[in-house]
Amino acid sequence: MLARAALVLAVATITFLLLWHFALRRYLTSTAGPRNVSPTIGANPAPTILRNSSAAQAAVPVPLTAAQQKAAALSTAREPFFSMLVNQSDGAVGDAEADQLRPSTLIVHMTTTSQAAQVISRIIVPYADQYGFNHARIYVPQDSTTGGAYRLAYELDHPASQGWITFAK
Repeated sequence: MLARAALVLAVATITFLLLWHFALRRYLTSTAGPRNVSPTIGANPAPTILRNSSAAQAAVPVPLTAAQQKAAALSTAREPFFSMLVNQSDGAVGDAEADQLRPSTLIVHMTTTSQAAQVISRIIVPYADQYGFNHARIYVPQDSTTGGAYRLAYELDHPASQGWITFAK
């Protein structure tokens, strides 16, 4: 008799656990949250889950630090200079950017070697310091056997209260 009671208790426990695992747990978690209560007597209204879908989709941006705000403002202010370098060089400048480690250093990649001195004297020297650059590196393409690699051809420095000093490499 005791064995039969233990067996019934074990079967009941296993049945409850399986039911909990497959059915009750899903039902209880899917109906969690505020419910609308209907004034109708005797009717069982379907539970309504209220969710703010726009808040879940639109993430709140992380605020920038003061240094990050300053770097972003400087980058935005320098965009016209980069465009001028590319557009007014008659195709001699491939791209221009600020150095990631030293934001006051301008990096220019030329498409041809022959017009580098002209771009330096006509665009970089008169305007670079107005955009916060005090140093510049000019890279020119190497010979065609290296497959598009660049070499440092010129380096410019602009010490405080002095003109630009150009070093040919």
